Amino acid sequence: MNILKTIGYFIYFIWSMVRFLITLAITVLSVIFGIIFAMGSFSSSDKEKEYRRQVAMK
Repeated sequence: MNILKTIGYFIYFIWSMVRFLITLAITVLSVIFGIIFAMGSFSSSDKEKEYRRQVAMK
């Protein structure tokens, strides 16, 4: 019975570590994608302004 309890604690410890790593990975990925998406939207809005400026000059 004591061995089963030790194995249970070990599995629980591994599971909590894995869950923590998964949460960390998701957080890092979402931050990276958020930065990329923000940069992409900024650059596209700059292109739109540039295009409108060229159209206004004509």
